[in-house]
Amino acid sequence: LSVFSVMSIMTSQYFLAEINNELKLVNEKLDNILEFLYGDKKAELLSEISFARYAYENYTSIMKHTELRVSVISNIYQSKKVAMKDIEFYLRDLERIVTKETKSSDSLNNCVNDSVQVAQSINLSLQLFALCCLLEALYGENTDASYVKYISSDLKLQNDRCEKRIIACFSGLQEKIKNYKGTPLKKIDK
Repeated sequence: LSVFSVMSIMTSQYFLAEINNELKLVNEKLDNILEFLYGDKKAELLSEISFARYAYENYTSIMKHTELRVSVISNIYQSKKVAMKDIEFYLRDLERIVTKETKSSDSLNNCVNDSVQVAQSINLSLQLFALCCLLEALYGENTDASYVKYISSDLKLQNDRCEKRIIACFSGLQEKIKNYKGTPLKKIDK
């Protein structure tokens, strides 16, 4: 009975080690997928910003051609939707990064650096959203007071929403940094 017990313990330890190795491999693959997703998201955002800049800089020429104008308005709506999706994606990611447990000074530094990068992406997405709102009104030649008021309030609402969530995340991050207790041999610059 004791031989079987010892064999059982050894077998379970072996399988636990195998499972641990497999989980590390899966985690590495997930990190690679997440890295690819970030690259894809960033490329999409930069592409939409490039289009919005094109629409802004060629406004006079585009307005002379009805078909091109309709196409640009349609693409502005698509860019606006991309901006909204990216804003929400990056806000959720910022919240995930800030609430992630940090066990070492390196992971805390990574958390801070990742948070700053994601906040910059939120800012870019918000700028794209604002530019698309303005281009939408400009290309649509809609100067109706209620429409302009709606655009203005929508921009303010999105800006305030992002600002509040970013401030909340960075407040949590600041608290995490303040409460971090480094090792006696390795202090971090708080």
